[in-house]
Amino acid sequence: MERRPAAEALDDPVARRLMTVPRVAAMTAVTLPAADGDFHRFTNADELGPPPT
Repeated sequence: MERRPAAEALDDPVARRLMTVPRVAAMTAVTLPAADGDFHRFTNADELGPPPT
């Protein structure tokens, strides 16, 4: 089940870059862009995550 996302992650430059973040593996690297869409709509990293509590 994890082989296909891993193979897709290696072929995708966005996923490969996400996997440089500590604790981001192939499954997260292919799922996050699918869920959030185009990252260019965010002006900075703080807009991607939840607001600080």
